[in-house]
Amino acid sequence: ACEKGHRWNSALWLFGELTRHALCPNIITFNSTISACGAASQWTVAQHLLLKSQLTSISPDVQTYNATISACEKGHRWPQSLQLLEEMRSARITPDIVSFGAAVSACEKGQQWTGALQLLADVLHSKLKPDRVLLNACISACEKGHRSDLSIQLLAAMRSSSMPADLVTYNSVISSCEKSNRWEEAMDVFVQLGVSGIIPNNVTYSALLSACEHSACWRLALSLLKRPCLSSAPVDGVCWTAAVAAIARGSGAASHLPPLFSNALRLQVSLTSSSPVRPRGGRKASPGSNVA
Repeated sequence: ACEKGHRWNSALWLFGELTRHALCPNIITFNSTISACGAASQWTVAQHLLLKSQLTSISPDVQTYNATISACEKGHRWPQSLQLLEEMRSARITPDIVSFGAAVSACEKGQQWTGALQLLADVLHSKLKPDRVLLNACISACEKGHRSDLSIQLLAAMRSSSMPADLVTYNSVISSCEKSNRWEEAMDVFVQLGVSGIIPNNVTYSALLSACEHSACWRLALSLLKRPCLSSAPVDGVCWTAAVAAIARGSGAASHLPPLFSNALRLQVSLTSSSPVRPRGGRKASPGSNVA
């Protein structure tokens, strides 16, 4: 209950009560307390509990290590996650897909794409079947490392296997292509997304529009803006910013905008032109003052 309610301090208090009443906690108690600490990103406390279990007659199991690795992952401590994975092997505890998944996620958050791919290789070598969460974390790690080529390869591997890609997968690959200034590949992945029957969202279009901005493909940006889901539905700030930046590179592009965007663009220009000019000190400039 404390674990699900993110009450790690209450879990620690209950754990201490067992000791004060001369009761010996079992492996389930250790695992539950470590999981509660992990849910609250208390990775140092989780590691302390793992060490405490090793110093007692209770031997930690795969769930104990998994909970501790997950705590380090949530605490953005990828080196500790990898160290714990090696410690499992030294203790002759075989890591499972949850162990590797938590370690891969830790590498992804730490922008360690090489470490994430090495763990994926270890998974395949161990004859474990990677799940979608692990593969998406690998793709996200490649995205943060600006390795769109590897992201595309991982997507192709998923499409050719029995593990179908989801919207998170496609968005990560498109974003990876955008960060690498490869708008052609981004559009290819977008086409694959449509063929798969998955409905794109604002995250998808924001990444595509950003790719158009980087490559000065304002006509392509306009074609995206005229799609029904964007021309009639609310558009978030990121998508709007990317759209404006993309069309700003094209002469006469604004005249081709759908009503939603053209009205918003006129409103932005109106607000900009009517804004009072302020000097560097932050005070409103007087009519006859000279503002540098």
